[in-house]
Amino acid sequence: MSLAEIRPDDDEASPESIMLCGAHLLAQARPHPLINELPDVIHLSARAGRHPALRATLDLLDMEPELARPGSEAMLPALLVLLLLHVLRAWPDEQVTDTAAGWVAALHDPAVVAALSG
Repeated sequence: MSLAEIRPDDDEASPESIMLCGAHLLAQARPHPLINELPDVIHLSARAGRHPALRATLDLLDMEPELARPGSEAMLPALLVLLLLHVLRAWPDEQVTDTAAGWVAALHDPAVVAALSG
């Protein structure tokens, strides 16, 4: 996993992009249908306040290696799983509901959401 900030030439400017790359190995015995619908690349909006839990997880991931505290060996894998879960929660919200299909469309349907939640 790498977290890279791409900055413009101006040293005082804030980061324009943060790219996070990673991979998760998932058991293939009974994959969830949503996993099969995921694109090769997921782009999530960086608008302020759009995904606060995801941002908080990224902040924790960013500072954990610098802390070098006991338990870091367990903390990093746990944070990576948490990051995956936040991405999987946020991704359907980024899809245009008019063109969404499959599980993404189902997750935007109030009746389906109510049935899955109950």
